[in-house]
Amino acid sequence: MLHMHPSPTADFIRARGLALNPSFRVPLPICQSPPLPPIPRQLFAKFFVVEPSLNLAYCGLPKVACTSWRMWLRAMLNLPKPEDHLLAHSYEASGLGDLSQKFSEREATRAMTRRGLFKFTFVRNPFSRIVSTYLNKLVVTDAPDRTKGWGTREFWNQELFGTIQPFLDLLKDPVTQLVSFHDFMRLVEHLIRGQKPLDRHITPQVDLCALDRIQYDYVGRFERLEEGVRRVTARYNHSNIHLFKFGKEAHATGTDLKLARLYDSETVRRVSKVYSKDFNITLNNVHFETPPVLQKLITDA
Repeated sequence: MLHMHPSPTADFIRARGLALNPSFRVPLPICQSPPLPPIPRQLFAKFFVVEPSLNLAYCGLPKVACTSWRMWLRAMLNLPKPEDHLLAHSYEASGLGDLSQKFSEREATRAMTRRGLFKFTFVRNPFSRIVSTYLNKLVVTDAPDRTKGWGTREFWNQELFGTIQPFLDLLKDPVTQLVSFHDFMRLVEHLIRGQKPLDRHITPQVDLCALDRIQYDYVGRFERLEEGVRRVTARYNHSNIHLFKFGKEAHATGTDLKLARLYDSETVRRVSKVYSKDFNITLNNVHFETPPVLQKLITDA
């Protein structure tokens, strides 16, 4: 059972075109079993944005151009300041139809089973996604809410932080006050193996967007962002495509330049193991492209 926020007001429903017919049912193909529940658990439901006026549902994965997609959605809905990053990421103030924030469970189910709803997401090779997370959340320390280079308390989860801080303090470099990528992955493996609460930036993509249970209409690749963006936005005459910075997302934190330096055979094996569920998705035709700089290490692992 999901724990969602109360049903939106009638004004919100009317304004966003969410007043769905209570008697609406999706016709099932003959001789097939009923589909799996469209919202199997809260973990991934939170990241769906459903916009009936655009007839689409987007599941945003952190470190996979989700900021650009949320800005694009706000622009398509003519919301104020669509290029404001903070507004785009705010579940309360973005104005977007975030599934677990603006819908009751019943309304969310109806919205996700709406006839003709275009469901899409973008995925990223786990090798580069976790490096992007490490560089962005732990290495860049100029943000005021960072704690000695370990990322925010929110990143580690308030409940976990007190438990793992002694471990982090043992691992940190005495000069840089940073943890190495090698030790960071040891900690991530420990948390995932122990089924601890995880920040969305290190949670497997398959869990965030139920890629093994929900059939998407389109799954784009971060590594081919421009191709995917043009394919999705073609449904809307490529409106507001200028909000995407093609060729820059992959280099925003120097990820591609640092993959070879950060990875060795051990970290390659560790990431392969930790994110094995991502690498073994069989639904939605998800096939990750291996970063060329890691080809030999991955082959030899």
